[in-house]
Amino acid sequence: MMNKRIIGFTIIYVLLFIGAIQMYFDEDPFNNHIGGLFLGAFWLFRGIQMMIDDVLDEKRKSAIFNLFFVIVAGGALVWGVEDSTVYLKNGSFYKWKEI
Repeated sequence: MMNKRIIGFTIIYVLLFIGAIQMYFDEDPFNNHIGGLFLGAFWLFRGIQMMIDDVLDEKRKSAIFNLFFVIVAGGALVWGVEDSTVYLKNGSFYKWKEI
């Protein structure tokens, strides 16, 4: 069971990291923002995995800290997604930057 969980999280990490790198080096400047969201999702999943490991190892204080980290990363990710919806409504990256 433990190996399947590690393999699953590793696949998620690799896909998010490759997606972020691909978005950063694309021609569209708005994709840099999406690449940042991919990296935020990477850190969100990393915090979840660290929290699960700490709970299984009975490290209560570290698990609570990682829970706080996951909440902050999730909030930042939601805030970034809301910012990107402004771009989609206006239809232009430059209009998105002016708002």
